[in-house]
Amino acid sequence: MSSSLKSLDQSIVELEALVRSLEDPNLSIDDAIAKYAEGMNLAIECRKSMNEMTRKVNEVRQQAMNQLNSTTDNN
Repeated sequence: MSSSLKSLDQSIVELEALVRSLEDPNLSIDDAIAKYAEGMNLAIECRKSMNEMTRKVNEVRQQAMNQLNSTTDNN
């Protein structure tokens, strides 16, 4: 498993934990705001990781299509 995927998985786990903690009715408003800010930062990092993974998948897909096309053109 790649390090970016582990990082994404870990970030998602942390984000889920933050969401659960925000559901605590005894959480102070200051703590809630701090957790919300932390969650937003994690969400941004998750989006960046997902965008990078999408770019890599598209790159691999394009390379495969190029190989298929060159094989088909040679036949």
